[in-house]
Amino acid sequence: MLLASLMIYGLPVGPMLFKQHGDFAWTVVASMYIGNVMLLILNLPLVGLWARLCLIPYRIIGPIVLGAVMVGAYSIRNSMFDVWSAILFGLAGYVMKNGGGRSPPSSWDLSWAP
Repeated sequence: MLLASLMIYGLPVGPMLFKQHGDFAWTVVASMYIGNVMLLILNLPLVGLWARLCLIPYRIIGPIVLGAVMVGAYSIRNSMFDVWSAILFGLAGYVMKNGGGRSPPSSWDLSWAP
């Protein structure tokens, strides 16, 4: 994703990025370090909370996750097509997992393989 975004903005990818746009490249590296330190500071005190999330029953957490997925799918382009696509691919994954078909990751590999 990072390489694709650099290419979209017309920046060279590879070692020439550090030669031609060194200030930008090192700013990105520094922001990654700062982000990791912030995650460390936030997650160490909250590790107990994250572990307790696993104790929430599926009948409660399932609808919350599905609602968040639907809101996220709709909010990208404000299109119901995206919501129906999310539902369709979710059902396809469920059928592949429980119906004895191919697993979703292998189907993804087959769809993107040359």
